[in-house]
Amino acid sequence: MRTPHFREAGAVSNVLGERLARALDAFSKRDEEAALDCLLEAWRASGAQPLADVIQQLSDWRCAGLTPLDMSSWLYDFTRWHPLDIPRLLAGFVEDAKRMLPEAVQEGLETLLRWPRDPRMIPPLLTLLQMPVAEDAQVLKALCAALGHVGVRYDVQPLREQRDRFAGRPRMAGWLEQAIHAGLSRQPPDVDAEPQAHCHALQAAIVERAAVEQREAPTREALLARIRAAPGDDEARRVLADLLLAVGDPLGEFIALQYDPRADRARIAQLLDANRVRWEAGLGSAVTRGWTRFERGFPVSVQLRGTGSRYGIAEPGPAWSTVEEIDWNEGRVRAHWDAEDAEDWGQWLLHPHLRGVTRHQRVSPYIASLLTSSPLPLRHLGISKGYGTCDDALFDALANLPRLSRLSLSDATALQVAACAQSRLASRLEHFAAALEGEWSLTVRPGAGTPVQATLVSPSGARGLAEALRAAVPLGSRALVLRGTGQLSSPAMAHLRAAATTYARVEWL
Repeated sequence: MRTPHFREAGAVSNVLGERLARALDAFSKRDEEAALDCLLEAWRASGAQPLADVIQQLSDWRCAGLTPLDMSSWLYDFTRWHPLDIPRLLAGFVEDAKRMLPEAVQEGLETLLRWPRDPRMIPPLLTLLQMPVAEDAQVLKALCAALGHVGVRYDVQPLREQRDRFAGRPRMAGWLEQAIHAGLSRQPPDVDAEPQAHCHALQAAIVERAAVEQREAPTREALLARIRAAPGDDEARRVLADLLLAVGDPLGEFIALQYDPRADRARIAQLLDANRVRWEAGLGSAVTRGWTRFERGFPVSVQLRGTGSRYGIAEPGPAWSTVEEIDWNEGRVRAHWDAEDAEDWGQWLLHPHLRGVTRHQRVSPYIASLLTSSPLPLRHLGISKGYGTCDDALFDALANLPRLSRLSLSDATALQVAACAQSRLASRLEHFAAALEGEWSLTVRPGAGTPVQATLVSPSGARGLAEALRAAVPLGSRALVLRGTGQLSSPAMAHLRAAATTYARVEWL
């Protein structure tokens, strides 16, 4: 097993002094995740046990109540590690390992070898060791390698018990013997009095701050319940902001700033950057990190990233109650669903916590067709490229969504515009938009008495726009405003002039 390199004992205090000072400063400013980052840096350079103790204490407190991450979805998806990722990933992995095939558990354990070393890996690894799946030889081998990767002294009693159980399986007993030797041989460096005092000060500060949070928890939870039951209740949000500001919770400042039209945008961005992962955590693993949009302090728009879990979709938690819009990422949530997948997602979308979701964007044609099988409160649908066919059958099926009144098509064609205009859905539409990126766009508001708004983005799109304008006539507007035609060639202009004759009034801009 590879032995990590730690600094010599004489250099440990210098390393700890600087980084513990940074951690204390970050903690005093309510940036607990930055403090955790500093502590992890110091531990990786020193291997000091007091640091590992503080890291575990701070992590346990900040992870309390956060949704575990689906490890199979995140195996190769990290561009930037967050200090709370590893405990959340391993919590999800341990839970999934109760049902996973040994090959999948082995793959997950081997993935750990590519992760940064972290003392918080040890407890879940020892938990896995005592689960039935650890009786598989390749799982046990990968587990012992993962313990070696962390490179710290750990409790070897569970390994001794397993070694005795596998006395008749010499290879497995041998891997355990090596892991036992590694766990006993690693001596953490001595730590001087000053760094020890800094660690004790941090631990006391964590206890004090957690106690304050615990005292305020009943009021906070009652206000959160009010907000989630009635997302339009501004009074509850403002009261919560005042409560959180009083105890120094950054969410209080964030809520207050998002209500202030003159607020410092840079400060809002700073708060979001420092706290986004924790504020998004309640939405679960299926949401793309960093894409959530917040209004009045809470998530209103999310992008789905899908789930690699072999065991279905996690039920949407209460944090989803303020969400109004879902971006389906052009169908990348799943390239193709079978009937069981469709039923799972259909039930997921009907969950009471998603009652506020009325806008679905960047939906592939295939997923859009599946959405029509459930009575969703969907008002605005944006269909993009992706798996499936955007045709007259789809538009007729969309008429089954009782509240749908706004539709947009990206990567559109004139044939699709015609199919929509002649469908059962057309008479219900209050807003229709179609565009072909880099070529043309048009917007129609049927029944509003306003002109069709069309824009030619590139001369190469003139013919396609002309065909789309003809196709849009059945949607009802008899007036047209056409932009972007100033530098067209005569043949291209002829296409548009011919299409414009189907409208009673045309304005060329």
